[in-house]
Parts: sequence; structure tokens; C-alpha cells
Amino acid sequence: RSFFGEWVGLGENVQEYLSTQFYNLAALSPHDWKVYEELRSLAQEKYGLGLTEGYLPGATLEHGLDVLQLIRSLGAFVARYTYNLNQQMFLEKPHVTTSKNLHTVHIHSVVNSIRTHGTGMMNTTVNAVYQFLGRRFHSFSQFLFEDHVKSRLLKDYRNFLETKQESRALFAVRRAEAFTRDIRKLGVADSGMSFLDSFRELITEVGNALGLVRMVRSAGLRYISESIKFVPDLARITPVRPL
Repeated sequence: RSFFGEWVGLGENVQEYLSTQFYNLAALSPHDWKVYEELRSLAQEKYGLGLTEGYLPGATLEHGLDVLQLIRSLGAFVARYTYNLNQQMFLEKPHVTTSKNLHTVHIHSVVNSIRTHGTGMMNTTVNAVYQFLGRRFHSFSQFLFEDHVKSRLLKDYRNFLETKQESRALFAVRRAEAFTRDIRKLGVADSGMSFLDSFRELITEVGNALGLVRMVRSAGLRYISESIKFVPDLARITPVRPL
């Protein structure tokens, strides 16, 4: 319509104004997004106004967990997650969380972290895992060199050498069960588990840390393969000639 000699599109102005207001109000109070969605549908049905959807998602799952944040608490990460070697992913243990959803860390999450923080985070990850493994292997050796454990292992080792031919280089199950019973006699750790169960968890944590390094390496290769397509082929560059 003409307003003081100028043509003004009332429908477009009203549409832009309502879209802006609905979006801002939904951003301030996301729980009221249904009200603004109903008003948007009403404006579309009654007046034919194509308003922008004002619904804002509560979170995004595209990038997943930031690997750099997990590295800062590496000990908790390797204890709370299990590593799937075939699918190259970490899955949170169900008994360590009260949430109905379990967090996962897969190779795409690591690629997104490299894209966000740069390739320098790969060196940071390797250094953090190296220091973590040093502490874990120290605990590993302390358990093996404990007097009761060492004496029993040496006893089983000598028996294995003596019966190697008869048992076809297989360790007898009965001796493994006897070893487990002897270790349980040593008592339990502060966590309430036997020392052998704690040792199993220690080995699992070491494996998870090595799996993380393997995943970071694979993610780095994928990141480079995705980025190399933007590098021009020098043999196919068309020379620019002066006019």
C-alpha cells in the first residue's frame, strides 16, 4: 500500500516482525516454544504468513563429546567407558550413570575435535596417555612384585615348564582356580573388590587408553583425507596469462 507517497509491504513487515519476536521469545524461554509454534500455525492458516520456525533444540549431538575435555580427566574416562575394537567407539558403562542415555565417543567425535582444536590436540592426547600409562604400569609392576603374588606365580611357572609337554603348552584350569582362591585370601581393596579384580580393571584401563590413541590416529588420517581435497593439484593448475 501507498503510505505518504511510498509503497510499503505490510505483509512482509508483519511477517518479519512476528518471526523476530517469536524467535527472541523462544530463545528467552525455550519451554514456551509450543505456544509460539501454535501462533505461527495460526498466522499461516488465517493470514497466509510464512513465519520462520522459532523452535530451538535443547542440545546438539552432531559433534558429540569433546575429546580434549575427556583427556583432562583421562583416569575417569578409561574407567567409565568400554572400548569396542571393531566399531572404533567408546560406550559409557550403564552402571556408572543414572541417566537413561549413554554417552558414546566414536571416530567422528575425534575428527570434529581435531577440526575444532587443530591437529595439535593429537600430540596433547598422546602425551597425556603416555603419562597415564606410566602411572598404571607402575601399579601393574607393584602388584606382580608383591611377595605373595610373585611366589605363587613362580610356583605356577615352574609347574607349567615341567608339564609343558603333557599339557600341550596349556595352563591347567584347576591351577588357575587355585591361584584365584589364594589371591582372594589376601583380602579386598578399598573399593571392596578382590586384588585380582582390581588388577583386571587396571588391565582394562590400559587397553582403553591404548584404544584411545588408536582412535585418535585413525581420526587424524580421516581428517587429512577429508582436507586434502581442498589442496589444488599443481600439475593441473591453468597458468594465468597477461592480456
